[in-house]
Amino acid sequence: MDIQKQFYHFYKPYLKRIAEAIKNGKSLIFVGINSIGKTLLVEQILSKNFRRKFLTNKKVHLIYLEFKDKNPPTTEQLYEYWCLQTAKTLNQRLPQKEVFNDFSFYSFMLECVKSLSEEEKIVFILLDAQNILSQSEAFFKSLIYLHTYSYGRLSFIVLSEPQILDCRNIWVQNFI
Repeated sequence: MDIQKQFYHFYKPYLKRIAEAIKNGKSLIFVGINSIGKTLLVEQILSKNFRRKFLTNKKVHLIYLEFKDKNPPTTEQLYEYWCLQTAKTLNQRLPQKEVFNDFSFYSFMLECVKSLSEEEKIVFILLDAQNILSQSEAFFKSLIYLHTYSYGRLSFIVLSEPQILDCRNIWVQNFI
């Protein structure tokens, strides 16, 4: 049997849960999977096989945000990376010479959500989310508000090391 098929069959129960969460506009967090396991799960989520078997006839935009083996980004770097990946996936343009801050990030992301049709959904896949724990409360508030006011059209699939569960930032705890 092909190694990719073996990975797919191994992760199939997780993929079913992920597809169900996306369908219902919910989010999931995976903690404690080893490094290669998280990477392999992300590969399966991004695979054509996952789309064909679990997201049939659904307009889902999968936006992959990788923080693996990187220094934690500054807030401006994180906002720029997040908005750039979102714009590329949704075929949208970033505002010219935008300086990314709490307000511009939330405004841009809100406009992206508003531009979706009723049947479209956005799924942010965050690999090694523990590397963004140092971000301000405003960042996590923005994610919570986006999720809440997207009315089921926005989901997060968070893959992280266990330390994300011990974070003292109340807004990280609320996000999780």
